[in-house]
Amino acid sequence: MEEGELTSSSEDHSASFSEYLDRACVYFMGCGLTADEFWHGDYTYFKYYEQAEKERQRRRNFFSWLDGMYIQHALAATVGNMFREKGADPIEYPSEPFAMDADERREQIARQEKAKENRQAEEFKQRMTALAAAHNAKKELRGLMNERSGNGRGNHDTEPEDKGNE
Repeated sequence: MEEGELTSSSEDHSASFSEYLDRACVYFMGCGLTADEFWHGDYTYFKYYEQAEKERQRRRNFFSWLDGMYIQHALAATVGNMFREKGADPIEYPSEPFAMDADERREQIARQEKAKENRQAEEFKQRMTALAAAHNAKKELRGLMNERSGNGRGNHDTEPEDKGNE
């Protein structure tokens, strides 16, 4: 071997290692490490910065997926309703954000059940009010018909009027 080859080979390795360190510095700066921390700081922090970056990527990926879920629901609630069969229930967009954990999901289910109970109670109240109004209208109509027919029966559902004061 010639001496020039050995020197040349060492320079290539040195340049390669230098390029590797430069790329590593850029990578870790992307992870949040400063150049000063990379070149002069504690090397054990590298793994923490890298783990933190992987966690940020995982979260970005999750939230991108979550955005896709919201878009899917939005499309189903719009385009899906445009093409639904006659008589089919409409597709509704979620009334609140998706739950992120089991506790939040339980709370969400409890809120939805309470809202459903409140809706059912309100519907029942409206039906009962309508029934009472219909019953009262029928009762009033019977009373008017009895007065006009002159059969003297009047309306038995009400108290008799005091005729002496007329």
